[in-house]
Amino acid sequence: MTEQEAKSMVSKARLTPAAHDDLPQVKRIMTKNPELVDAMNTLRRDTGAETPMAAAAHMRSTDILRYFVSQGVEVDIVMACALDDADCIARILAESPEQVHRCGSHGIPLLLHVGTVQTAEILLNAGADVNSVKEKRRGPLHHAAHLGSLELSAFLISRGASISQLGIGSDFDDQTPLAIAECRGHHHIADYLRARGATI
Repeated sequence: MTEQEAKSMVSKARLTPAAHDDLPQVKRIMTKNPELVDAMNTLRRDTGAETPMAAAAHMRSTDILRYFVSQGVEVDIVMACALDDADCIARILAESPEQVHRCGSHGIPLLLHVGTVQTAEILLNAGADVNSVKEKRRGPLHHAAHLGSLELSAFLISRGASISQLGIGSDFDDQTPLAIAECRGHHHIADYLRARGATI
């Protein structure tokens, strides 16, 4: 199967839109089209295009990612980050250190896919930028505040994350991590950020 054939098959099945957050629909599509597994494994993962895997990863739809894996879809570093699979991330980076600078779809850096200190630490130790910003939206601390993870927020700050970094575009336009935490109702994170001098 060529990559163009794989793209056409995935597009025709409408798998990528469903892969954002609709597991039942993903299962229906893949049950009806089992050949999609080969198509997904044929797609290039390093172009920044939104594949079904990348769509699920940037939405942190881990149930969908795990389903993909159970069906035979090969795990890449973007998927591994969203799944917080520390062993897989470490293995990939040991083989290809340059992948620490990979982005998922929409130019989203790897640090904006993770949800745990352990996986963030692996990326930072490998050379990821703690203040890396998606072209239009947010940085890693915005992401941690959005998730509601005080542990991850505190860790990123300890590694140099800016508490005053402004988001760019979409629903993060000109918002600091503190503003995101307050907007999401994560008051424990908001209090933590204020105690360290953060302002709206």
